[in-house]
Amino acid sequence: MSELFIKPTTARITSLDAIRGIAVLGIFIVNILGFGLGDVSFYNPNLAGGDGLLNDGLWTFQAIFVEGSMRGLFTLLFGAGIVLFTSRAAFPDGRIEIADLYYRRTMWLIVFGLVHSYLLLGPGDILLIYGIAGLFLFPFRILRAKTHFILASVMLLLIVLINFNDEMTEKQLSDQAAEIEQSISAGHPLRKQRPVC
Repeated sequence: MSELFIKPTTARITSLDAIRGIAVLGIFIVNILGFGLGDVSFYNPNLAGGDGLLNDGLWTFQAIFVEGSMRGLFTLLFGAGIVLFTSRAAFPDGRIEIADLYYRRTMWLIVFGLVHSYLLLGPGDILLIYGIAGLFLFPFRILRAKTHFILASVMLLLIVLINFNDEMTEKQLSDQAAEIEQSISAGHPLRKQRPVC
């Protein structure tokens, strides 16, 4: 009888596979910048070389319409994959087996992410990030949608606060650098100051 429950979850869902393929190609478009111009190109491609209307236009297009959309889509599909993969755990016969398979799958994701990050020199590899996140996500699959929404909102708020703090620190350093440049151009000698940390 339990076979009736397990069979549908083992079948591939073609539409999800197709959307996942689109997301992977979209992320590849984003990563082309990093592969060709280095990490700085994600913020300003002109610093690594290349300028002009076509290059700036393509960079702007991918920054607005591709990068966030494809990363978000890929992450949603990662979550959907976890739900589909672990849905058998809701039935008595599958609970332990699914947890075992889930964590084996997650560990392999981490292994591939480590190989890509440190042997193939692709720092910040998304597989490693998903693998590490996956270690903690298994218990969350049974929470209600409202609880997921609340947790996601709190995490988003924390990310905004952390990024705001980083931006303010960067602005402070930028202002100090501008003051130093003005002082040098005015011919004033530089004073030794304690580094800001």
